[in-house]
Amino acid sequence: GVTDKQIVTAALDLRVGSNMHASNYFGAAANHTHTGYEDLITTSTLPYYIEPIDDRSGTKFDVAGSYLISAHDVYEFQCLDEAYEIKHRIRVKVRDWDSYPDYLAYISSLGTTSVPDRGADPEPSTNCSAIASAGYKCNDFYDADDFLGLYLLGTYSTGNITLREYNFPRLGYK
Repeated sequence: GVTDKQIVTAALDLRVGSNMHASNYFGAAANHTHTGYEDLITTSTLPYYIEPIDDRSGTKFDVAGSYLISAHDVYEFQCLDEAYEIKHRIRVKVRDWDSYPDYLAYISSLGTTSVPDRGADPEPSTNCSAIASAGYKCNDFYDADDFLGLYLLGTYSTGNITLREYNFPRLGYK
């Protein structure tokens, strides 16, 4: 056994425009079920921005002629042996907490109280009035579990190609 450290750059230290978010949890797979624009047979339960299936022209190729590549839905760390074969693999999903008081309640209850998501907008919403009246934001950073409801009304719109841009998150500080 080897003990070693893996240094991961904090999201706050990344350069502007790097599009890196610490939180990668995106909610239930059923919410993200979609087909492509032209390929109506292939189905994915990953978010559209992770697995787009095809583009608006119906092709599975990018402008350079390469296959569209799906993104990773987890942070992955690997331990390799001398031949660079994978000995161990750790896959991590990071959940966002919409409010600081909910996070503190989770910690102090040793995980028995869990309310990570308060919803998106408007703020303050009815399920967040106590937190807002205490001076906290209900959701200070949009993350992957918020954008589907914010921009797409809960479902991907691959039937209307003019709405394709909304299949990709626009996340940031509010």
